[in-house]
Amino acid sequence: MHSESVVYTEALIEQRAHAIGYAIDARRQRFPDETSYRYKPLADKNIQLKWDSDNTMPLRDYNLLDLSI
Repeated sequence: MHSESVVYTEALIEQRAHAIGYAIDARRQRFPDETSYRYKPLADKNIQLKWDSDNTMPLRDYNLLDLSI
């Protein structure tokens, strides 16, 4: 399945990167004694995402934002 061609804007790339931020926080919650990974693109913008297994809406259809060339 291929998506339509799109222009990769900074906003689109940042939105797609939010999945990484949620994954980092989910791991932080699972392993609280472990040093958490710092994903520079989100950290530089002071974006801190909180994973909540009761609210998976932010990740719904995230794959529709997959980036490819």
